[in-house]
Amino acid sequence: MKKPAHYFFSLLLCLMICGHEAAYSQSWQWSVPVEGGISKKGPSRAFLWIPPECKKLRGLVLAQNNMEELSIIENKSFRDSMSTIGFGIVWVSPAFDILFNVPNGAGKVFTRFIADLAERSGYRELNFVPMVPMGHSASANFPYSFSAWFPERTLCGISVSGMYPYDFENIFGLDTWEGRTVDNIPSLMTVGEYEGASSPNANFNKIFNRMEAHPHTAVTVLPCAGEYHFATSQKKTDFIAYYIKTAAHYRLIKDATEKSLATLKPIDPVNTGWLIDRWEKDKMPRYPSNTVAAYTGIRKESFWCFDQEMAKRIEEYQGAYYKKIPCLLAYNQNGMQVPQTNNHVQVTLKFIPLNDSLDFELSSSFLDTVPAVSGRLRGWAGQPVGAKIGRPSNPELAVIDKTIGPFVKLGYSKATGITTFRMMLEPGLGTVPTNYKHTAIFSVAHPGDERYKPSVLQADMDIPVVNNGKNIQTINFPKIPDIKPNVKEITLNAISDMGLPVQYYVLEGPAVLQGNRLKLTKVPPKARYPVKVTVVAWQWGRNEELAARTAGTDLPLAGQSVKTALPVEQTFYIYK
Repeated sequence: MKKPAHYFFSLLLCLMICGHEAAYSQSWQWSVPVEGGISKKGPSRAFLWIPPECKKLRGLVLAQNNMEELSIIENKSFRDSMSTIGFGIVWVSPAFDILFNVPNGAGKVFTRFIADLAERSGYRELNFVPMVPMGHSASANFPYSFSAWFPERTLCGISVSGMYPYDFENIFGLDTWEGRTVDNIPSLMTVGEYEGASSPNANFNKIFNRMEAHPHTAVTVLPCAGEYHFATSQKKTDFIAYYIKTAAHYRLIKDATEKSLATLKPIDPVNTGWLIDRWEKDKMPRYPSNTVAAYTGIRKESFWCFDQEMAKRIEEYQGAYYKKIPCLLAYNQNGMQVPQTNNHVQVTLKFIPLNDSLDFELSSSFLDTVPAVSGRLRGWAGQPVGAKIGRPSNPELAVIDKTIGPFVKLGYSKATGITTFRMMLEPGLGTVPTNYKHTAIFSVAHPGDERYKPSVLQADMDIPVVNNGKNIQTINFPKIPDIKPNVKEITLNAISDMGLPVQYYVLEGPAVLQGNRLKLTKVPPKARYPVKVTVVAWQWGRNEELAARTAGTDLPLAGQSVKTALPVEQTFYIYK
């Protein structure tokens, strides 16, 4: 009996764009439950990554799951940069306290899970190494709150699509500091062009006033020309890594041990470093950057950075698209542009799985006129509603990527302009499907050309992580035996009694997935053995829409819906 043509096409497309099965995520070698967190999304868990060659940890990036953080800390280039300075990464999901409310016990929660990770991993210096707290958007004040609570242990803070410290009137910047400051601790605040980086508005006037009131607070501001709020770019991710490495160079005088904190040099922004004039779109700097002592600009309206190299990098970053023309992107599904809406995320996509592997497709295009639906679009385009707008000569360079959510990107077909994704459960969102946040966040970005500046647009998609099909299924996942470090690959053999394809994710352990093959990665040299590896098998089932697609095929239970199976965990250990 013939299968529908679209079913064959989706499988063929996946082979064309992937070439091989994709490895779905970066590894997190250890994880522990977080006791005392306040998340409403279920129990929090702390995940630890240590560079595979790291014999002694020198620092630690700490992020919670809000939105953009994961796409930065799982970025390969970012991890490679952290490896060069011996820095690990901790990610907590769901977030245990995005405001880091110290009076409510956030510091005690942090101290406990870091101690647990130190004990579990064998890297006991985790209890003392300098921290780099990072937070995005609603969590943008977290770096400052942490710095104020534990200044002697904070190397620098990273506030992404961020806010300036002491913004206590902001709902996400509540004053829980108990009179502390972040004086002499450097921080980086990134802010996109399309979220107000270049606007001489009341928000920046407030920032200037806070700068004047706290002259010893050293905040570097990176205006991200051509960028917005919901997604990082490789350019921004690389700058964040560079900033952390620069902070380590200037501040980390003596490394921490298993019993004592590192020695960090205080930063004096009043007398050292460089100053840069504030950025305004399509305008040249009013004053040249220079050392603090020699700077001739308006100090109150200028931002601090470590040195000349950083000043020049920032000026190049913010001035890259000087007087280029803006354009407006759109998402396409089923060959049609998806209408934009006047809400925070702006575009809402539909989850339309093509097959039992839960692949789905998106593409992009450009708008021809400025729509009336949102004031943002008028502001971005700099044109009134209804005005005709142009587009770059190379629309095929637009890239759709994942920001956060239960899915992975499989690849892009130049022939069709379609990007294929796959729904995929992953660590950090709970082992029971009902604990998952169902919202997937995407970004589409175009680099621009000689005439047009880069453009970016975000979207969300409601992914029903649990479906209530009629047929109940169960998963049989055979136990995985313990192994030695010389084992490089394990084939996973879970099956559904309904005959549907079972998928997996690695909850913890030095391993990544490639289809049903578990690839073991290098165990860091100081790891405590045995090293625990936990793999979760899951099967989403088939909703009524997908069931209809399979009608008339020879697939298992063709034409019938199937309920999501309960996931099954298997744990094994690596013995030295």
